[in-house]
Amino acid sequence: MPNLRRFLWMHRRDTTRQAVSLWKALQTQQWRKDSDEDISGRGLRFSFAAVVHLKMRIDEHNAAWQDFFERCGVEPMEVVYEELVEDYPKTVLWLLEGIGISTPQNFAVAEPKMRRQADELSEEWIRLYDERAAAKTLQKG
Repeated sequence: MPNLRRFLWMHRRDTTRQAVSLWKALQTQQWRKDSDEDISGRGLRFSFAAVVHLKMRIDEHNAAWQDFFERCGVEPMEVVYEELVEDYPKTVLWLLEGIGISTPQNFAVAEPKMRRQADELSEEWIRLYDERAAAKTLQKG
């Protein structure tokens, strides 16, 4: 019998990358990518302030979820985005097992329909963010 009363907490370890992804999505209104078609980065602009703000909100939300689980004495099934992307089938099977759903011996997990949206522009923005954040840290010190 499946245990549908389990909590699942999915989050990213690298909240800077998550903030950059969110900033791009806010500008393009593209929240998912279902094919390998190229989504143009034309017209997008990097904003250190926007990424800082989004990263701070994401970190606050993650802390609030952690606090909620601790206060309620709940141990959620924790899925880290980076691990899910690294081994999608293993993570799906682990989740099914965790909620008590048995799978046939030759069960195969289908490939996800959504594609990763990170690209060279994302990497450039991560680099710009890291440089600005490091410069701000040096100014404070």
